Amino acid sequence: TDNSFIVSGYCYILQTTQGNRTPIVRYEKDSMEKVWLKTNQTDHPAMRELCIDSIMGIPQNNTKYGRNFGQVPGGIYAGSQVYDQTSHLKSDEEPLGGNIGFLDGHTEWRHFDPDIENGVAVPRYGNTPGFFW
Repeated sequence: TDNSFIVSGYCYILQTTQGNRTPIVRYEKDSMEKVWLKTNQTDHPAMRELCIDSIMGIPQNNTKYGRNFGQVPGGIYAGSQVYDQTSHLKSDEEPLGGNIGFLDGHTEWRHFDPDIENGVAVPRYGNTPGFFW
C-alpha cells in the first residue's frame, strides 16, 4: 500500500503546464506573492475540473468493481490504523459518484461510471489505492 497520500475528502486538480500555455504558478518567485488561477488562463473554464470529491478504492476480489471503496489503508492508516473511505457510497463495493467543482465556479454531480477491464474498475491514477473522479 502506498502511504504517501492524505485524504481530505476531496482533491484539487491543478495541472501546472499544458501545451504552449503559460505555466500556472502559485507564487511569484522573487516576491513570493500569491498568483491566483484565473478563468482567462484557459479557453474553457466551464470544462476544467478544479476540485473533486475523492473516489478511491483498493483491489479486492469478489466485489462488484473488483475494489473496496469503504476501507482504504493509506494516509493516516500506518500511524493510527484508521481507514480512509470514499464519500457517497452505496456500499463498500460501490460508490454512487461525486461532486465536481469547475474553474468557472459551477458544480456538477458525476455518477460513478468507471472504465472496466477484466471485471475490474480502472482508476485514473494509481492502483493501491486507485483514484477515480
